Amino acid sequence: MATAEEISPRQLSDALGEPLSKVSYHVRVLAEGAVITLVRTKPARGSVQHFYRSAVDANWARQVLGLGEIDEGGAGENPEDAFT
Repeated sequence: MATAEEISPRQLSDALGEPLSKVSYHVRVLAEGAVITLVRTKPARGSVQHFYRSAVDANWARQVLGLGEIDEGGAGENPEDAFT
C-alpha cells in the first residue's frame, strides 16, 4: 500500500493471493486506527468498491515500518517531539 497512490481491498487481495474477506477485515482495522485513509469509492457490480492510501506521513514512522522516507517535512518528524 505504501507505494500505491490508492488501492482497494480487492486489488490487495489479488496481489497478496489472500481471500478478500481476510484482507477486508485487516483494511478495516487499519482504517479504524488511522493508518490508512479512505480516498474514494466507486460503484462496482452492485456494491461499492473502496480505495485507500497510507496515512503514515512522519519519516521516522515510515522508516520503522520499512516504507522509506517522504520528501515533505513538517510536524511529527521527530518522535521525541511528543515528549518535549
